[in-house]
Amino acid sequence: METLINCIRRCGQYIIKFIVLTTLRLTVRGMENIPDTPKLLIVANHASYLDVLTIGFPFFKQGLRTRWVISKSNYRLWYLKWLYFLWRVVVLNGTIEKIKHALDEGLWVVIFPEGNERWCPPGQSKRKHPARGAAVIALSTGVPVIPVGIVGTDKVLPARSFRLNARHHIIVNIGKPFSYNIVDEAKIENELLESTTADIMAKIKALIDEVS
Repeated sequence: METLINCIRRCGQYIIKFIVLTTLRLTVRGMENIPDTPKLLIVANHASYLDVLTIGFPFFKQGLRTRWVISKSNYRLWYLKWLYFLWRVVVLNGTIEKIKHALDEGLWVVIFPEGNERWCPPGQSKRKHPARGAAVIALSTGVPVIPVGIVGTDKVLPARSFRLNARHHIIVNIGKPFSYNIVDEAKIENELLESTTADIMAKIKALIDEVS
């Protein structure tokens, strides 16, 4: 049964890939930076629902081994259930144990440190800074991290909108992998978390600036 479900998922991913590539102007840079490793933490900026689809293409070969981290509130959105079926997700429950478990199983995990707060309507954002979960994972596991800068999705599909503006160009810029020395999670101090989160976001921003 699981084989059949995975076959359906893979066929659906190919169909979505064809639709997106024939509809959108998409350029991917830095494919050579994707490492050949059994587990990987992928961190990227987040400005549109399209980010999930566009970031999926550089890692398409690992489609069945990749998990997207999402919040409970986003998981409840009925109109995205088809997407969560095709691209399997890890639903946050207040801890990072599910993410660490996925990595321990040799999976690739995609996380957006900004969550969906960056593109909430003005005055409704609850988070002033990127979440620190990616930093905790990177520090406590030593897993290879690859930064990705996504440019243009917010113009093609603006926040809280379902109207495509396909004339704009989308660029997915993949950076070189890096990792941090392993630190016991119980000994990770706030100052280290803040500096590591800032370092991760700076790497993403550099990739965005490079193609903007």
